[in-house]
Amino acid sequence: SFPSGHSSSSFVGFTLLTLFIHANFGYGNYKRIQDQKRLHLLIAAARHSSDSTSIIPDTLETDAVSSLRARVISTLALFPMGVATYIAAQRVRYNMHFPADVVGGSIMGGGIAVFVHGLWF
Repeated sequence: SFPSGHSSSSFVGFTLLTLFIHANFGYGNYKRIQDQKRLHLLIAAARHSSDSTSIIPDTLETDAVSSLRARVISTLALFPMGVATYIAAQRVRYNMHFPADVVGGSIMGGGIAVFVHGLWF
């Protein structure tokens, strides 16, 4: 039956989980924090405060560590997508669905997850 319900539901859940982890703990969150730091530095420089020079070394020292941590988390966030792909592949392997059914369900589930993530988060 077209589309595969197992494939679509696994891709909805696991894609949504991947996007949520990436946006809130991974590189998406790191970029948001960096934008806030840049804004803070610009405001401090505009006010000509003495704090603007003391902020710069702290941010440069911790940026490398937090960037690496964010990239590792974003990479690990792809693991649920592998699980969803595994579930979809098993439907074809055990002759439960044709490949087109599984691909259709996977695309539909991934699209719904991206839409919901954009709507809610």
